[in-house]
Amino acid sequence: MGVVYKARHRSLGRLVALKMICGGAPTRPEQVARFKTEAEAVARLRHANIVQIYDIGECRGEPFVSFELLEGGSLADRLVQTPQPGRAAAGLMMTLASAMEAAHSAGIVHRDLKPSNILFDQEGSPKITDFGLAKRLEADEGQTVTGQVMGTPSYMAPEQARGRTREITPATDVYALGAILYEMLTGRPPFKGPSTMETVRQVIENDPVPPSRLQPRVPLDLETVCLKCLAKEPTKRYNSARDLADDLRRYLGGEPIRARRTPPQERAAKWARRHPTAASLVALAAASLVAIAFAASHYNSASVQRELRETARVAGVRSRADRAIFDGQRFLAEKNWPEARLLLSNVLTRIKEESRLGAERARAAELLAQADRGSAEQGEREAERRRFEEFLRSRDEALFYETQFTGLDLPGNLEKSRSSARAALGIFADKVSAGGGWMLGPLPGSLSEAERSAVRERCYELLLILAEAEDRPDDGLAMLDAAARLDPTPNQA
Repeated sequence: MGVVYKARHRSLGRLVALKMICGGAPTRPEQVARFKTEAEAVARLRHANIVQIYDIGECRGEPFVSFELLEGGSLADRLVQTPQPGRAAAGLMMTLASAMEAAHSAGIVHRDLKPSNILFDQEGSPKITDFGLAKRLEADEGQTVTGQVMGTPSYMAPEQARGRTREITPATDVYALGAILYEMLTGRPPFKGPSTMETVRQVIENDPVPPSRLQPRVPLDLETVCLKCLAKEPTKRYNSARDLADDLRRYLGGEPIRARRTPPQERAAKWARRHPTAASLVALAAASLVAIAFAASHYNSASVQRELRETARVAGVRSRADRAIFDGQRFLAEKNWPEARLLLSNVLTRIKEESRLGAERARAAELLAQADRGSAEQGEREAERRRFEEFLRSRDEALFYETQFTGLDLPGNLEKSRSSARAALGIFADKVSAGGGWMLGPLPGSLSEAERSAVRERCYELLLILAEAEDRPDDGLAMLDAAARLDPTPNQA
């Protein structure tokens, strides 16, 4: 909706960030209302880690807001799928939680906290920005209605994803802070589907994968803090952003945190409430297993006992295969082709005779094919890189011999220069005639434009070297003609 300019505030004499509504089309009332909401929200806040507002006004009927200029980049720029050390992540999150506590105390809920809305000044101090979706707790705003989803799916709380705007409280921002902490610890947000709707579905229905499964070095206490923020029910999260900041301060100080991990039975109960159909099937399966066990013990049926053991064995194999496939997907995402191929090949070997694991075999085979393609493409790029390096080496060798020319050169020296120049040319060019004609072939796509230019320039130099080293004047002239066709410099009028 908005566009931000770097501008100079004349009366204040300093550089500022000037935010206006995007031009090119008539401004809609809801845009103006949301723009006004952000200005009013920020104007009410006074905190070192919340962007400052300098001025509000209009220019030719278009509203504008003048903010402090932050030129240190965003948290999103710093993450780029790279996990951060636990203490650094906890320290930054403690600062952000303290800033949001100030906003909540002023009656403001942000509703769109995410890494790209965390900017840094030139000293590296973080600032929370973009209060365009902010909600005033004491006001019943008309910008959104029940059922309208506002925010960024990967960082929005379940109540926000369901469009229940009346249920949005400071706990909604606590969830978003937990989602940012999760991405800092693992390199990815807690939920990220192939589409927006799939991401929203995951936010509402799924529990996040514990960070330590994705990054084993994540400290247990910090994982507990993160997962408490990401609880589906707002009442299960921290009571306030201040409580979150306090627990992070305890973690950094080496003190016991107050958050506690969710007991297994509670996790199972929550899963059953979110997936009643699946829970019913599990309960039915459990009841069936009990009945089978009872029948087996009552009738001493060896066949039933064998089936139970086989079912348990297959379940164990499936569980191990699923974990390995998940790790294989992680290696693929990291472009670690050798590890992905080794892991997925081992999975296929272990389950190739398992008739009940057809879906797992198909998934592992599909991922292995992706790893093979990635490995082949990487090998091709490395081979092209070796060709380029060999070209440079041969060109340097030819240039070395050429510098030895005195005009009274021995045939052996001339032949060394010719052979080195031809070897270098033959890597990227083809000889099209016996009289010295050479034509540059297609260059590898993995080379940069600068490297492509370097190849053309050096082929031109090599043809000049060949022309000078030729025994016969006619062959030398033919080589100069070929060089003229490759001359990388523009013709001068």
